[in-house]
Amino acid sequence: YACNSTEAIKECQLLKEQLGKIELEKLYQDTGSPLHTAYAIPQLRAMYQNEKCAVNHVQGNYQWQSLASFCIARWTARTFLPISYSEASWTGLLNVQKCTYDEAAMELLPMACRKALPALADYSEFVQGIPKNTPNKEGEDFKAELNPYWTLFPE
Repeated sequence: YACNSTEAIKECQLLKEQLGKIELEKLYQDTGSPLHTAYAIPQLRAMYQNEKCAVNHVQGNYQWQSLASFCIARWTARTFLPISYSEASWTGLLNVQKCTYDEAAMELLPMACRKALPALADYSEFVQGIPKNTPNKEGEDFKAELNPYWTLFPE
């Protein structure tokens, strides 16, 4: 687990010392998440500070994606998708009253990381376009099969 890395633990301890009780409480109130290694702030800071981490060697355009957004992007032939408000709330970066990234939380992240965060959107705004049929190549013939996504939601 990323939250058990010594680097994330050190980042979390450092942030707690730097921010102090009042700012930590405000961050908690705004995001609904305590400053903890299980959430994104200390994990992302640790990754961006680690020169060996792949994120520091990526060339070109990249964007963080949730697993759900990654899967839906692939199903709909899109490169990047927003992250839903629900998923963003799990990161500890979302201001839950405003449904935006929390400004104080963003200030704690490196600029490269902030630029790579996905846009925020309601799930219903970006799930359209999942094809009901998925082409499957068998020999030279294509056979349309029902996309497994739709078997979960038959309506």
